[in-house]
Amino acid sequence: MSKNPVLTALETQAQKESIALQITERGYAFIFSNMTTDTPAFLYTIGLQTKGRPEIFLSGNMEAATGMKLIEGVVAKWKKANAVLLGRMGRHLQVGKLQMPIELLEVDAKAAAHEYTTLIGQTFPDTDYRLVQLFWPDAAGKLPTSKTYTKDPGHRQHKLAVLK
Repeated sequence: MSKNPVLTALETQAQKESIALQITERGYAFIFSNMTTDTPAFLYTIGLQTKGRPEIFLSGNMEAATGMKLIEGVVAKWKKANAVLLGRMGRHLQVGKLQMPIELLEVDAKAAAHEYTTLIGQTFPDTDYRLVQLFWPDAAGKLPTSKTYTKDPGHRQHKLAVLK
C-alpha cells in the first residue's frame, strides 16, 4: 500500500473497478486530488490513451466539477476534429454559459508521475503514454503562459516540464 493517502484510497478493489467502469462507459476516468501542503489540487484522466489520445492533466485552484467540464470540452473537440489539437484555443471552449480560452501543452509524463502521484502508469504499466497539461485563464482572460497573467497566488497553476 502507498503512504500517500490519496493513493491508499485509490488502491482499493472498489476504486479499481470504478476506474475500469468509467473507462468502459465514457472512454476515460477522472482522478481528482485535493490540495495538500506539498501539492496544489490536480485532476487528470486515465484511459484516453486507449483511444490513441494523450491523457489530460490540470493543476491549480479550480473546483473538480469545473475541471471535469473543461476536460470533457477538450475531448469533445478532439473527437469532432478526429485529431489531438494542442496549443491555444481562443474563446472556443464552453463551460456552462462561460466561454474561455485554454491552452494545451504536451508535457513530460515521467516528470508528472514524479512530481505528482498519478495512477496512469499504474493502470497501464506496460504502456508509454502521452500527457497534455490544460491551462485556463485568470479573471482578465490571460493564460499562464502570458507575461501579463496574474501574480495572485489563488490563480497559480503549476507548469510541468513541456516537451519541445
